Amino acid sequence: TTALINIGAQPDFALVTSECRQHSQFVCRLLRPDVTLQSGAEQGYDSRIKAVVLAAPGLGMGFTRASLARVNIPVAIWAGDRDVNAPLAGNAAAIAANWPTLVSVHVAQGAGHFSFLAPCGPLGLLLPPMLCSDPANFDRRAFHHTFNSEVAAFFEARLGRDPPLDERP
Repeated sequence: TTALINIGAQPDFALVTSECRQHSQFVCRLLRPDVTLQSGAEQGYDSRIKAVVLAAPGLGMGFTRASLARVNIPVAIWAGDRDVNAPLAGNAAAIAANWPTLVSVHVAQGAGHFSFLAPCGPLGLLLPPMLCSDPANFDRRAFHHTFNSEVAAFFEARLGRDPPLDERP
């Protein structure tokens, strides 16, 4: 949501409140029932951002075609088909369906919400278990081999590649 606001999207948070009354998902359980989220997204816009990859975006129900109309940079959306925190249908797919100039949508088979975080390794013992857990039979290391390459290729194709620091004038 923050990344979308930073590139010009103006979410309608009243839609989030309304949707949460009808269908509970993770983000809805974080909100107190008596709280209405306030908009004010124009304050977060940053014209320096030239391309974005969104991974497992949430609050998709707050983004309409009109609220995404100001976004005019390349965007790629990645989501997991087994994401129970920000389910595909109400979040990434909802955002993609309303996107005026979307570059690409990737659905990672078997991935959950936190599967887009780097593999935890030994330090995972110090992190909350949900950050290092994936749905059964999902190989985060193998996924990141592909995901990282595709994200890098997306940015290189849209932004070009800077020369290494030791070759700059």
